[in-house]
Amino acid sequence: MAFGKHKKKKRAEEQDRLATTILYDSLMAEIEPELTTARLPQLKEEYEDETEEEAKDRSERYKHAFQIFGELWEEFFMGAQEKMKEFEDLAMSYITRKSGVADAQRMGELEHIFDDKT
Repeated sequence: MAFGKHKKKKRAEEQDRLATTILYDSLMAEIEPELTTARLPQLKEEYEDETEEEAKDRSERYKHAFQIFGELWEEFFMGAQEKMKEFEDLAMSYITRKSGVADAQRMGELEHIFDDKT
């Protein structure tokens, strides 16, 4: 039983990592494509001949990119929380309506039973 839980947890972690990577790349591609996960491993070789001044400029560009990224990341999750609340409200309203219909049907059945007995 514990092995199954471990497998599920590991799968969930992998899915979280994949989803996070997809979201990161999606946002970062619009800001600074060099900082996407596909490009990161290439940067060392790509910039091995850059001057100190160029490295400083690139560092500033990357800092700015991550600042913008952080803002977008936060906006995304705030929007996601609002969307989750909308989904919850929708699901609960459906359940409430469904429950109300079922309750009304039961009341009708009870009324019918009492009407038959009188």
